[in-house]
Amino acid sequence: EGRSKTFSVQLKPTPGHPRTVTLTSNNPDITIDADPDQEGEQSTLTFTQDKLGKPLSVKLTAKHDDDSKHEKVAITFTGDGIKTYESAAIAVIDDDVGLNLSRADERALKVGERSSGIFVLRLKTDHIGSRTPALAAPDCKDVAADSSPLDFTGGDRGSGDWSGRREMAAVIDGQCGGLAGRKAQVDLEYHSARDRPEQFSALADRRTAHAD
Repeated sequence: EGRSKTFSVQLKPTPGHPRTVTLTSNNPDITIDADPDQEGEQSTLTFTQDKLGKPLSVKLTAKHDDDSKHEKVAITFTGDGIKTYESAAIAVIDDDVGLNLSRADERALKVGERSSGIFVLRLKTDHIGSRTPALAAPDCKDVAADSSPLDFTGGDRGSGDWSGRREMAAVIDGQCGGLAGRKAQVDLEYHSARDRPEQFSALADRRTAHAD
């Protein structure tokens, strides 16, 4: 997810005259570019006379979505005089992950003004690349994370240290805009070195912090 890969298409047996092949994906999150040298995304391969016996490259790109599911995509090929009995199967590995926090909603972290409390974080599933959670409190600008970046390194087939526990301090510095004695919502955002910062609100657990 969020990356691109290429594969080749070749006509067999080699036809005697030029052919065009249109590629179609059954998933809108997969984009097809049959000619990366042209501006925009081209979904048609053109086998000119000099390319009839040669493989042509196709670039596939998987867009980011808001779920955390791996997906299977089928690419079909159509065109005049083109017979295909199977589609190309593409596996999209999702890079969104969920978080586990140490406290349930009904047991909000109590933090006194100008003091701090500790959340313990753990990723629910493995992921690709590196993820760095960041704490944000939209109800109270005085709530912040007081810790060094918490990097979770993922990898293929269980490599990386994604399953380790991390501690993050939630600090309330100031009077929290009159929220003393009430709850301040705490959100967690993911920051990836590869992507722009994105907030996966459907995937990250949401907890509260008391401004005592």
